[in-house]
Amino acid sequence: YFEAIESFQYVHAKWKKEPIGQEALIWLIRSYAANKQYSKAQATIEVINSNKKFPKYLKGEFHLACAEYQISQKRYEQAIEPLEKALRYDWKRKERARMHFILGQLYGANDKNKASRSFEACLKLRPPYQMQFQARLQLARTFDGVSMSNREMQALLRKMLKDVRNQDYFDEIYYELAMLNFQIRQPEE
Repeated sequence: YFEAIESFQYVHAKWKKEPIGQEALIWLIRSYAANKQYSKAQATIEVINSNKKFPKYLKGEFHLACAEYQISQKRYEQAIEPLEKALRYDWKRKERARMHFILGQLYGANDKNKASRSFEACLKLRPPYQMQFQARLQLARTFDGVSMSNREMQALLRKMLKDVRNQDYFDEIYYELAMLNFQIRQPEE
């Protein structure tokens, strides 16, 4: 990361007023966070926040980098706000699905309703298969009976059992079915 940091510092210093120089700051945040130089990453975030002329088209990337910075420090609660802000910008379908998935994980146990909505939003974007599978499992784990009924959730999990691609993960699916039945105190048929 040292060479990357050095390169991004050079680009920013050389083209400070150009968009490429501003983008280098975003990559500096990521590099500092990956290298566990959190105080330097925070200082770079403050530099961008104080810059009134920061390009609008880079704001989404900036908020995403801020969320990554918070996650790298295991400050999951603080990562939610920048990730929600990042979602307001224009992203490709796959990137948007990934952000919804991460947001669902961040909401986790604290707000099951928001977590469920995030995983559902992820699924609506038709993410890659592995992410779809995990989003469905997470949806079952955050099941609260509000967004869908118990029967619908069981049907979703049973449908996953019929897909041959899930054969290696049947144990996880059966576990979630058992936990779902345990939640409503109903033995498996």
